[in-house]
Amino acid sequence: MTSSHSDTQRTRTIRIAAAVIRDDGGRLLLVRKRGTSAFMQAGGKIEPGELPAVALARELREELGVAVDPAAAFHLGSFSAPAANEPDARVEAELFELSITGEPLGGRDRGDDVAQPGTGKRHGTGAAHRRCGAAALRPPAMSSRNEENRAAGGAPLTFAVLVFPGFPMMAFSSVIEPLRAVNILAKRDRYRWVIVGADPGTVEASNGVVIQPGFSAADAPKADRIVVCSGGDADHVVADEAMSWIRKSLRGGAHIGAVADAAFFLARAGLLDGHACTLHWTSQAAFTEAFPDIELRRDLFVIDRKRFTSAGGVGSLDMMLEIITRDCGAEIAAGVAEWFVHSPLRSSVDRKLMPLRLRTGIQNELVLSAIAIMEDAVEERLGMAELAERLGVSVDKLERSFRAELDISPNGYYRRLRLKRAADLLAHSKLMVRDVALACGFASMSSFARAFREEHGHAPKAMRRQ
Repeated sequence: MTSSHSDTQRTRTIRIAAAVIRDDGGRLLLVRKRGTSAFMQAGGKIEPGELPAVALARELREELGVAVDPAAAFHLGSFSAPAANEPDARVEAELFELSITGEPLGGRDRGDDVAQPGTGKRHGTGAAHRRCGAAALRPPAMSSRNEENRAAGGAPLTFAVLVFPGFPMMAFSSVIEPLRAVNILAKRDRYRWVIVGADPGTVEASNGVVIQPGFSAADAPKADRIVVCSGGDADHVVADEAMSWIRKSLRGGAHIGAVADAAFFLARAGLLDGHACTLHWTSQAAFTEAFPDIELRRDLFVIDRKRFTSAGGVGSLDMMLEIITRDCGAEIAAGVAEWFVHSPLRSSVDRKLMPLRLRTGIQNELVLSAIAIMEDAVEERLGMAELAERLGVSVDKLERSFRAELDISPNGYYRRLRLKRAADLLAHSKLMVRDVALACGFASMSSFARAFREEHGHAPKAMRRQ
């Protein structure tokens, strides 16, 4: 088991951005790249620090000779598979959709061919080919209502925020306030929003603020987007009426999202099956144990087709800025970020590393990378020599970096991390104590109980919810 995990960790990752491009007749556009025999979707590799949509625009400019606004590309999802011709590599693809008018005819810079299946047409880059710089690209609608929302004077999109007792006010505000800012900046209503409670009556937030939702789940109106907002008890929430409303909304084409720990609520209902998601970092270990088949990412937010989730806090604001970009364009979204004196994250790499920086305050990249590996190998319990090898540094350098940054050895930090994970699992999962010990790399109950008491000051069973 250990060697298999180690091999996975050493697999090289190739990140690409690709596009499903259709013309006015619904025909799919494919490209055969120079030096290859097969036709494929247009796109290419994402450069380090480059946003996927920006990489896609660059590749389309080189392959097809057309200029594309990155904000116009609709993100269909993230997909991963072994690389076809490189056995030591895995491809992670960010797939987008675009519609095209006009007739693109081959890449002007690289000598690529373009084909439209079903037409018998294939266009090369010889002297006789016509450039397609005048071709117009337009984004596909996320829904019919979204297309109206983009058009001047179109109907506003409606967000419904479903709140449960103990909901985090920070995440709640980060969903609603950006919508208000969009309407001010656009000088018209691009969005409407309603607050929904699972039951009639007031709902108290985690900070003690009490709100009165405008609707209960039984009489909630139709919404284009539903956001479930719940705190640390989301894994125990039972709300049949609310779930019935959500399922009905899904059948009507709504997009469903969750902030903070509300992904638990959607996952238990099967609404995240086949989708990637994220949630608050304190609950990720318990979520993985409860739903091992759901792809959990350590991002601040994840948007996967008609599901969107955030880790809570300001991550919800970053998620909303991305949604606003897709709905209203990059200019409006940038204005919203400026309105809240917020700097949007620059790349997916930043999104993965930022949660570590936020909760640890660590800036040293080597230490951050080491901790990321440790968090992925809690059960495995790596040796420091193997950890250093994965990072490409000596054990001495790893030791010095941890001492300088945290005044603790890497092995000591690893032990503390495993015991913190154990506390999270005991508080947020139904695993037996002995199973928690094994899941956190402890071979015996006695060594686990002793280490846990030394770290937390009480026995493991004391962490169980009453």
